[in-house]
Amino acid sequence: MHSGTHGNAASFQITGDLSPIARDKPSTMSWTVPSELPPRHIPLRPSLNSQHSNSLPSTPYQHPRDLPFTSRSPSPRRGSSSPRSTHSESHHLLPSLRRQYPGCKYETGMAHFRRRIPYSLGSELLPDESGPLKEQLDPKVEEALTKEMTELYQKLLPSPESEERRSRFVQKLENMLNKQWPGNDIEVHIFGSSGNKLYSSDSDVDICITTPFKELERVCILADFLAKNGMERVVCVSHAKVPIVKIWDPELQLACDMNVNNTLALENTRMMKTYVEIDERVRPLAMIIKYWAKRRILNDAGS
Repeated sequence: MHSGTHGNAASFQITGDLSPIARDKPSTMSWTVPSELPPRHIPLRPSLNSQHSNSLPSTPYQHPRDLPFTSRSPSPRRGSSSPRSTHSESHHLLPSLRRQYPGCKYETGMAHFRRRIPYSLGSELLPDESGPLKEQLDPKVEEALTKEMTELYQKLLPSPESEERRSRFVQKLENMLNKQWPGNDIEVHIFGSSGNKLYSSDSDVDICITTPFKELERVCILADFLAKNGMERVVCVSHAKVPIVKIWDPELQLACDMNVNNTLALENTRMMKTYVEIDERVRPLAMIIKYWAKRRILNDAGS
């Protein structure tokens, strides 16, 4: 037997009978070292295109499996919020999961809470019109509709007692605030429907407080003060785009939303009031449209 080394590789050539019976016979065995090693055949790595996976693609070369499915309720438009789930709502922070800001027990997370309505109210299409649209109403139909709208408008008009309660509320609130923070020229203004003559007896009161006292813009201070002075159902929404305080006056039986120094709302109210005063038809039409929208829960921007 001859041995030799060539790196880590070796080649053996064995001749002769190696069976146990022929042990007494001399055996010949040679070991030759080749001058060159044979090329090693390493299997090629399969291409990414040839690999098949049931999982979602992790590289740009693969494509996901075609798994057709039908959504339970398609979104009405691009960019809409997805349906609710326990996981997603925990990130959107429902009011019960949001951190309560220290120092204000009336704080709420409703400023970040976006109410949702079902994406689909039904799959049935509206019936086709039986004929072309009429260019004008039948005189009898128009007369009946005008009569019904006039009667509804009269019912929607606020009572003198309701107007008097609103005036008392404004004066009461202004006196309370100036007594608590004297010398800060605090004024209380009505805006919204109560200011532009489009309110009803059961409408809330929208209040804008104007003052150079900037500390009052921290509405949590305002909420705490009102709660200690007889107001009920106090809710502070300090992290909204326009921070507000919601209250209920048990004495005058009025609900109120108030903000501090949002003077743009006052300008919008003056503009709408001007429209109402220019043409006597504006007020009945606007109040009836508001009533129609409220009955169908379409009068709230949050919904």
